[in-house]
Order: sequence, then C-alpha cells, then structure tokens
Amino acid sequence: MEEAVQRVKSLKADLGGTEILEALTDIYSKSCKPNHPRQLFVFTDGEVCDTGLVIAEVRRHSQNHRCFSFGIGEGASTSLIKGIARAAGGTAEFITGKDRMQPKALRSLKQALQPMAQDISFTWTLPPGLETTLLFPAPTIIFQGQRLILYAQLKGTNAPKGAAGEVCLQYTLRGNSVKSTVPFSLDPKADDKLTIHRLAAKSLIQTLEGSSEDAAEKKKKVMDISLQSGVVSPHTAYIAINKELNEPIQGPLIRRDIPLAQMAYRPMKCMAAPKAFRGPLMAKSLSNCAGPPVFHSASCGPLVKKKKSSRHENFARSSLLMQCSIMESDTVPSPPESPLLQLISLQKADGSWELDEALASVLGVSVQAALAALPDQSKDVPSWATILAVLWLHSSFWGQREEWELLEKKAVAWIQAHSDSSLGECIEAANALLKSSVDPAVFGL
Repeated sequence: MEEAVQRVKSLKADLGGTEILEALTDIYSKSCKPNHPRQLFVFTDGEVCDTGLVIAEVRRHSQNHRCFSFGIGEGASTSLIKGIARAAGGTAEFITGKDRMQPKALRSLKQALQPMAQDISFTWTLPPGLETTLLFPAPTIIFQGQRLILYAQLKGTNAPKGAAGEVCLQYTLRGNSVKSTVPFSLDPKADDKLTIHRLAAKSLIQTLEGSSEDAAEKKKKVMDISLQSGVVSPHTAYIAINKELNEPIQGPLIRRDIPLAQMAYRPMKCMAAPKAFRGPLMAKSLSNCAGPPVFHSASCGPLVKKKKSSRHENFARSSLLMQCSIMESDTVPSPPESPLLQLISLQKADGSWELDEALASVLGVSVQAALAALPDQSKDVPSWATILAVLWLHSSFWGQREEWELLEKKAVAWIQAHSDSSLGECIEAANALLKSSVDPAVFGL
C-alpha cells in the first residue's frame, strides 16, 4: 500500500492527449481473480476521437466488470463519460467548478465494495405460441445498489384476451439462492402510448451507436428502429406537418440572423486583426463592440496607418508582456497538503497509526504530551495513536465524514480487535488531550 501511495503522489499528466482505448485493451487482456469481478475507475478531463470504439470495448467486457467514470472540468466528453458507465453498469460523475472530487469518487468506491449477485438467470412463463428474446445479453453479475433495466421482446401469435405471463429472476447473494417473480398482463391498454416500447428502442439505438460493427449496416439498423418506434436518432429528425392539409410543410429553409447581445469591449482582439483587412470592413465589424470603436475611417487604407502610440496598442502591448511574464515564470508551487490528507496518508494497511512526529503534528500535540496522556504506560502505543486519530477525525473534519468513514471503519475494527476493558478510560483520556467530546459509541461502547 505504501508503494501505491507513493506512486499516486508521483503521477503527472504529461503523456499528451487523451488515449483511453489502448489502456482499456491492456487492462481487459489480464484475467480477473476468481469471484472478484473487475471494478474499473476512469478519470478524464478531455475528449477522445474514438468515443464509439471506447464504449464498444467497455461493453464487450461488461459481463465480468463494472466501470465507474468521472469527467473533470468543463472539457470532459459527456457522451464518453455517460457511455462507458452505461455500457458496464457503473455510475457517471462530473466534477466541475468548485466541486470536490473526493466525495464523488468515494461514493462510487462504496458502491464497488458492496456484495454482488451472481449466477443470474431468467425464467419466462408465457401462453402457448409466445416466446421472448432479450434485446441485450443478461448480465452475469449485479451489484448492490445498481439499477438494472433489461428489455425483452415478445414474439408469436396474438395472446388470448386476459392472458398473462410472468418472469422469474434467480441469483445467488452471499451464498444464498434468491428468487424474484414479476407477473405482467399481455393485454395492451386502450390508451397505451407504448412508452416502454419507445424506451426499449432508445436503449437499443444507444447500444448500436456505441457498437463497432460496419458503419453502413449500423446506420441502417438505427434508422429502421427510429422510424418504426418514432424515437429520434442521430440519423433521423422530426418534420413539421400542416394539420389542415395533413401534409409536410414544403418550401426552402429561411435563414434568420439573430442579433447577439452586446459583447464586452476587448481592444487586444481588435488590434490583432491581420493587415489584409481593409478599413470599411473592420470599421463595420468593430462598431458592434461595446465602447468606442478603434477605427472610424471609411477609407481603404490598411489598419497599420493608425498611430502606433494609441492607448489601445499600449494596452495590447502591456497585456502581451504580462502573458509572456506568466509563461516564463517558474511553476506556481502546489498548495500545502491538508491535515486530513496528511492523516489519511499516515494510516497503515491494517488500519492503525503509529505515534510519531508526523501524526503528532497533524493532531496539534507533541509526541511527549501524547505519551504522557496515555492512562496506562504499559498499554499498546499504536492502539492509543489510533484512538487519537479517530477522535481527531470526528472532532475536526465531521463535515467531510463521507471522505474518511471507510478508513475510520477499518481503524475501529482494528482497535476492537486489540482493545481490552481499559478502552473506555483511554477514550476519555484522548478526548481530554484533544479537547474534544466524541461519544465513545464510535468505538462500539
């Protein structure tokens, strides 16, 4: 774990553009451990040129893994982030503005740690002459908290009036066999707007769009489904109908120029115009800018005839110098690591902490003071240090509990395994040292 933490700290975004497909292919080429489905986390702040191939690769391995995706910043591709999460039954998160990454990443991690349902099978009970076909392959694994929607198509002769059917879902969870049966009616409602049918068509179109099959054949299938179901696709569109004549509205498209709202005056952009532009054209375009235009002359002379000492050029020159100064300056140092992250990085793999200078610095006490506050000097020091760390988390960072509750659970389990009847006394002494008032119930007392 220490090697992994150090590796994370040394990671840099210095490999160029966003290339996800090759990395995914390499990951999928390695087999999973038995009974340990792969949990994949994808973080990206950009777009890829082969979004469809990436989604298709994730979907191709969706039977034995789950993919959580995270889009960082405004430049992340929405179709990529949502597509790979949907393809492998994971969740998609977007981190923008002042959002914190930790809560969203840990929310997905908690889902990844939940027990899973395995050995999934469906059994259909239908009237004679009917059969069913799943539009998508049934998953081999369902994770707790995961919403799974499967669409099936019924085929065959018309069912008699009042006919019904049922489907039975069977799976294994924590070694126990579970069955869930859902009955359904085969009589269509009089006012049925085929909502489920359209949702199934939309899902099928999205699946086809992300597949890697021949482009022409894929386009034909998508168009057929779209026209049959009335669900719009990238290759189809709605047209306007004249209700009185019951005919499509004919005629050429009419272009209308929508005036833009007034833009803030940016003289540096105006001064950067190439010499090839002549006076009248530039004067007309600049007159739309807020504030006084730079050029008023309607002559055909080049822009450079304007005096070089104008205030606009001085502004442009000073702006350019400022940008060069920023580019040539040293890299801005990273902000200091927060006390919470420092404490997290000090936790050992078994869930405990060592009482050293680094931990004491985070807790705001000295090592000597922490040792002196230990009620029984013969007691285990790591247990005492771990109690102090857990109490400090509760008293100092309760508002960010979702970011540390997993490591706290691990620490409390370790303390319970190494504690004796003096645990209550140690907790009381630790609260006094840290000037906190955390309830001993945190440790199961």
